Amino acid sequence: MQKTISSTITYNIVFALILMFGWLFFGETILRWINVDQAIMPYALTYMRIIVIYLPFYAIDGTIQGALQAFGKTKPIMYAGIVKVFLNIFLDWVLIFGKFGLPALGIQGAAIATLTANIVTSIILTLYFTNNSVLPIRMLLSQLIAFKWKLYTKIVAIGLPTGLEFFLWHLGNLVLISFLNKIDTMGVAVYVLSSSIGIFIFMIYIAIAKATMTLTSQRLGAKDYDSVRHIMNRSIIYNLVVVSIFVIGVVFFTEPILDIFTDDSQLIAMTLPIIVYLLITLYPKSINVVIGHGIRATGNTKWMMYTQIIGTVLVITMSYILINIFEFGLEAIFITVLVDESVRSIINSIYFMYKTSASRISQSVIKVVG
Repeated sequence: MQKTISSTITYNIVFALILMFGWLFFGETILRWINVDQAIMPYALTYMRIIVIYLPFYAIDGTIQGALQAFGKTKPIMYAGIVKVFLNIFLDWVLIFGKFGLPALGIQGAAIATLTANIVTSIILTLYFTNNSVLPIRMLLSQLIAFKWKLYTKIVAIGLPTGLEFFLWHLGNLVLISFLNKIDTMGVAVYVLSSSIGIFIFMIYIAIAKATMTLTSQRLGAKDYDSVRHIMNRSIIYNLVVVSIFVIGVVFFTEPILDIFTDDSQLIAMTLPIIVYLLITLYPKSINVVIGHGIRATGNTKWMMYTQIIGTVLVITMSYILINIFEFGLEAIFITVLVDESVRSIINSIYFMYKTSASRISQSVIKVVG
């Protein structure tokens, strides 16, 4: 376990540094590829060149979070997240508007605030992880770095498909934003604003998904294969209840919620009808996320990558047709996402049920461990 964690951290740092320098040297080119408006480009570059400094810290932070989730120790992650949120808000207020005698830095201040809050959180989690006797293993700071290449190749064999899966998902979103940039810059603002509400609810059901993955993997480790479907059934029910509660809350308090993010009345007016599409997509999307984490818990990370390839192709193709041929507006994006998430949630649910019979899942776990 120690060697796995330290090798993951070490090579993730190397990869993060490559990504960081890639964004620093080619960031403007990438932003041009997605048709970022020239008026916005200076702000985007300023923010990006500061925020990418966090990548090497995230290599450590993300690995430690994964280990803590595997141990079932999720409260430290929550506490660190609370610190990050409030520290970020406070520093945003100080640096954006220039409080306590500091200059008003605007977008640069926002980037510095987010970077600082993220780094502080990484340090907190790292210190907790290396100074806690209640964890299954005890690692010192000096033990977090280890160049075990053969071990890392095994880690990559399991982790790379998940990384490619998320890469493809983000690629699809970048293409969608690229299409929106061609239509109307305000459309991008509406998409980002509505997505902010979606991300807030995402934080809830992703927690259920991660708990599902942790509980499922622990049960599999104990060879309690009969519990797997029971865990998933409960998780899906909890997920639907929680999502429904938030959907009802957003329906009744849409405008006050949007007021939190912006005071632009025109932007709010344009976003209000779009929220309906967003709320509908939450159901298949959340089910897909929970089911996906259950599939990954069995050690099969390739399946979700395969379905994401299908999803990305579907999103790009369908959105292009709806926007460029049928001349749909922003609604085309959410219609596309709804179709994509619905199709993949059905496919992934069927696959999960097929693979989690006691005989099949035991063989699957043995194969992964071997």
